[in-house]
Amino acid sequence: SGVVFCAYDRFNTSTIKFEAIMEWVATGGAVVMDESHTVSNLDCTRGKYANRLVEAVLEKPKCSITFLSATFASKINDLSLYAKPLGLVSRKAGDGAPFSSIGWLREKLGGRSETLGYFEAVASELSNRGSMIGRQLALDGVEYETATVPISAEHEAIHDAVSHVWQKILATDVAQRNANHVQAAGLRLFKSLALCGKVDETARLAKETLARGHQVVISLISTGEAASTRSAANDLGDDDSSTACLLDTILLLLGHLEKCIPEGDVISGAVLEQLRCDASAIPNLYTVAPLDLLKHELGGAAAVAELTGRSHFVEKVRVAPPVSDCPPVSHNFLDDDSDDDDLPPPKPPASPAKPRFLARKRDKKTENVNDERAAFQAGTKKIALLSQACDTGTS
Repeated sequence: SGVVFCAYDRFNTSTIKFEAIMEWVATGGAVVMDESHTVSNLDCTRGKYANRLVEAVLEKPKCSITFLSATFASKINDLSLYAKPLGLVSRKAGDGAPFSSIGWLREKLGGRSETLGYFEAVASELSNRGSMIGRQLALDGVEYETATVPISAEHEAIHDAVSHVWQKILATDVAQRNANHVQAAGLRLFKSLALCGKVDETARLAKETLARGHQVVISLISTGEAASTRSAANDLGDDDSSTACLLDTILLLLGHLEKCIPEGDVISGAVLEQLRCDASAIPNLYTVAPLDLLKHELGGAAAVAELTGRSHFVEKVRVAPPVSDCPPVSHNFLDDDSDDDDLPPPKPPASPAKPRFLARKRDKKTENVNDERAAFQAGTKKIALLSQACDTGTS
């Protein structure tokens, strides 16, 4: 019995008998690893010792382990220390863990292309399991209010049109043969559609709060990074003719279903092509992801600190149309005898710049999370969009 306090750096010194600590753990002790992120690198000496301690705890049913950290991981590889005790990686074959090894976990979550966006999925999964609990603050004086979002007639019409096309997709034979893929696409589609319907009311409430002299934090469960990444691959064009994120989901699904049509099945191919036309003809379909719509309504990047793992944004900018190359011509209208027949026509006046949604990459130098957080905390930006990828350790 008793309590042992030990610094990680002393595990590999002669003054601390690491094997003695392992023997104590074997008796059923509870292990608390404070600031666990400092030993998450299993390639360093103290990380190797920490991992041995974790492995010893897992071998003893009566032992328990708790990790304490404000920034438990900053990249996928940092999950190596936590993966087995949190059930992300198998301890032994057939235990039901989603990944057989940390290498497979790393590969599936981005490999060398990993971004903070993947941590949104990891953090959400651990929270749902009850394996990760955020810092608890006192709720004295905190007020809660549930806001009901009124649905506009325009949004209702869009929802009905999308639902009508979706019902036609579900009725096809090829969709029924690929039910899992279709169901996943449907969840993404209608989740994004519901969020788009909340943008106007969320922006209104945020502006009311700003008018009262407060700052605003909008907490996000998901950012729609995948949708923004797809948009970044295309110029979204004018508002009325762009490839919308909602439309992307439908078209990507139809493209997948086309590959599943048996050879020679001309009828199914024609049905999917007609559904593609029906989806593309839906009027007033939202042109960008709901998070980008909300950010635009609240003033864009100049006013909003984005504390998320997104690597791409879609922003509304003014793009001037091309102007005629004809040189300006001066006409003397007081000279009635002047012969202007051989003169080029006057240069037309420049058209005003037209607003368009365009995709761009996040500037890692000027828009990194630390600078965005500092701008919000200093009051330079009054609104923060905060996702689970960046909320750990933020105050």
